[in-house]
Amino acid sequence: MTRPILIAIAAVLVIILLVSSLKGEPDVLFYGEVDAKEYLVASKSVGRIESIHVRKGDRVDKGQPIFKLASPELDAKLAQAKAALEAATAASTDLKKGARLPEIAIAQDTLRQAQVAQKLAQATFNRVNNLYNEGVVSRQRRDEAQAAYNNTLIATQSAEQALMLVKQGARDDTIQVATANQKVAQAVVTEAQVFTNETLIKAPHAGEVTSILLREGEISVPALPVVRLIDLDDAWGVFNVREDHLNGLDHGDQLVVTIPALNLEGIKFRVTHIAALGHYATWRTSKPGTGYDMRTFEVEAVAIEPVAKLRAGMSLLVTSVESVNE
Repeated sequence: MTRPILIAIAAVLVIILLVSSLKGEPDVLFYGEVDAKEYLVASKSVGRIESIHVRKGDRVDKGQPIFKLASPELDAKLAQAKAALEAATAASTDLKKGARLPEIAIAQDTLRQAQVAQKLAQATFNRVNNLYNEGVVSRQRRDEAQAAYNNTLIATQSAEQALMLVKQGARDDTIQVATANQKVAQAVVTEAQVFTNETLIKAPHAGEVTSILLREGEISVPALPVVRLIDLDDAWGVFNVREDHLNGLDHGDQLVVTIPALNLEGIKFRVTHIAALGHYATWRTSKPGTGYDMRTFEVEAVAIEPVAKLRAGMSLLVTSVESVNE
């Protein structure tokens, strides 16, 4: 191959490269990626995971079962609470009903016995007192008979009061205390039932399962996520923009975006949030002599029109900005 031919081939290649560079992708102002709302599904109580009802990639509806816990401790607490409620209910009911007929009959028999003993003691005292007046018995014997009579009077009064209390039943404040104890026991049952029902964990929101962090047989503790859900219908773009590239970007401005993963161009996003990121993570050295370090700002924007198949993590290339003030 002669030298002129080689030179011609090289020239053609250079021309092709130049043409390709002229027809390349437009300049990119800044980059970002798609983010979406995430939900962490966890339990309220400790338990061993009995079953998981979803797999990664599944689409779930709000309220759909996600996983179930096995917790014998909760079952035992519920049974204990129900037993306490039964006892409190029985005590309250018994007080409200008042005394039973056999209890009243026993109190009446006790009063009759006291009255009989009183009559006998009175008769005995009268005889002894007469003998004492005649000088037949000593004063001590008379005093003993009088003391026995007085004791029977006290016993009769006590029996009368006991019968009255039995007929009246429990006091109002005693019944109120028993009723309050019953309500407390009912609240404990309700609480235990709530925790027991929470062993079947349901989706808090519709979405797609992105990861399963624990497996069947492992222990789940409160607030520790077991499953992650992501709502792809609530997605937005996140851009970390150095302040010298903001160029007056404002809320409501429209970003013209290219999405390589979907082979889409000219997709418009509306700016909804602009805020500086933390100092420690966003300082950048500016040009020598400017005397300051540049900050990085987080910019969020949502698609003006729904974008089909948009997923979290996809790259977003901003090619131009359309200001609302123009």
